[in-house]
Amino acid sequence: MRASRVVGFTVLGLAIMVAATAMTGYMRFAARRDKKHSPPSFVVKTADDPDTLARGEHIARTIGGCAECHGSDFGGQVMEEDPMFVMAPPNITSGKGGVVRDYHGDDWMRAIAYGVHRDGRSLLAMPSEELGKISDDDLAAVVSYLSQVPAIDRDVQPTRLTALGSVVLGLMGAPIFAAELAADRKAPETTPEPGETKAYGAYLVAVCHGCHGPALKGGIATHPGAPISADISPSAMASWTFDELEAALRQGKRKSGGIMNPNEMPWGTTKNFTPAEMKAVWMALRDEGT
Repeated sequence: MRASRVVGFTVLGLAIMVAATAMTGYMRFAARRDKKHSPPSFVVKTADDPDTLARGEHIARTIGGCAECHGSDFGGQVMEEDPMFVMAPPNITSGKGGVVRDYHGDDWMRAIAYGVHRDGRSLLAMPSEELGKISDDDLAAVVSYLSQVPAIDRDVQPTRLTALGSVVLGLMGAPIFAAELAADRKAPETTPEPGETKAYGAYLVAVCHGCHGPALKGGIATHPGAPISADISPSAMASWTFDELEAALRQGKRKSGGIMNPNEMPWGTTKNFTPAEMKAVWMALRDEGT
């Protein structure tokens, strides 16, 4: 009888500990979820001339990654769903289900560059830390373009953490709140002159730092279960040829063979680089030229 009581108290104690830990994780998550952020105000110079719209579309389909996450028609899609997390970038058109139907230019900029919703709360899993490295001019062109894409009627479930995910990632302090990562944005107001230059390549490569690190040395898992990012620093790229880099960025081909998962390495967007941009990226990654 005594033994059964000991077992019962032990089980009860463990249950209380588990419950307390779960509550702690959820409360930490909820505090970060509900925190209000105050990013800078913007005066966004949108335009509808062909050159601006073409530039905006190009950025949205390359380094901006908008089409990669929100779909080629920008109508949103479920990208990933597991017991902890539902990754579902929303419909960003003016159609039914679009989350930006009443957005103004500054709303777009705060969401893109700072990861902040109109109500001041952080967006989940929005890559604003990387997008914040894109110049004000290019982001304004993106906003100009996205503001006039064809309306798509599509309701997409919101990106969210499940109850389990809220507890686990709350305890881990996982970097899933965009506004926390993008608060100290430092980006050029104007875009470097496009062309086959290391300077322009460095501008394009800047968005790679989110996955590959500030020195591009890799070794980063962007979320639980994700593979470790590769070393693409100049020392690692010294053994690559230009053709190998182009095959990786346009076709997802690994140097060692096989095809990279497009959800882990976004070659579905880098394949849209112009020939000059591909050369510029090569120069930047090799740290060669001017």
